[in-house]
Amino acid sequence: APEAVAAPAPEPEPEATPEPEPVVVVAEEPAAKPKRSRSRKAAPAAEAPEVVAAPEPEPVVEAVAPAPEPEPEAPAAPRAPDPNEISGPAPAPKRGWWRRG
Repeated sequence: APEAVAAPAPEPEPEATPEPEPVVVVAEEPAAKPKRSRSRKAAPAAEAPEVVAAPEPEPVVEAVAPAPEPEPEAPAAPRAPDPNEISGPAPAPKRGWWRRG
C-alpha cells in the first residue's frame, strides 16, 4: 500500500516544476521587447500545463455528458436540403451541347 501512495505523489511535482520555469523566462523577455505580443504568447504557454493536468480527472464527467446531448440534436438534424450539395449523378448532357454557342 505505501508504494501505491508514493507513486502518485511524484507526478504532481514534475508538472508543477516546469510551470514556474517558463514564467521566469517570459518575465525577463517583455522588458526588452513589446509586452503585448509576449504576454499573449506567454499566457497560453502557462495555461497549457494546467489544461493537461486538469483533463485527467475530468474524463468521467465528459463521458457521462455526451449521452444526453444527442437527443436535443436529433430534432435539429432534419433541415432544408442544400441546393449546392451533390445528391446524385449529374444528368446526361444533351446531344451536340458542344456545338451550341
